[in-house]
Amino acid sequence: MMKNDEKPCPFCGKIMACGYIYSGKNDLVWTPMGESPSYIINHPRKGDIQLAKFNYLKGCFVKVFRCPDCKKMIIDEEDRKVTR
Repeated sequence: MMKNDEKPCPFCGKIMACGYIYSGKNDLVWTPMGESPSYIINHPRKGDIQLAKFNYLKGCFVKVFRCPDCKKMIIDEEDRKVTR
């Protein structure tokens, strides 16, 4: 049985390491390739996906699974909150 912080790699099947990506000053936002980011910091545009909201006291974190063998990282949009 896998723990909540374990996930099999969809490429090789090995257990991926759980970690996070951090930003100390801005929201983390996915923007489609070819589109320019919003000119207003922390204000995603239509088509963008906000992965994590910036907090002035804690910064901004998004949970990420990484396979050390395949060098792939996965962010599950349904599981974006990080508990540290």
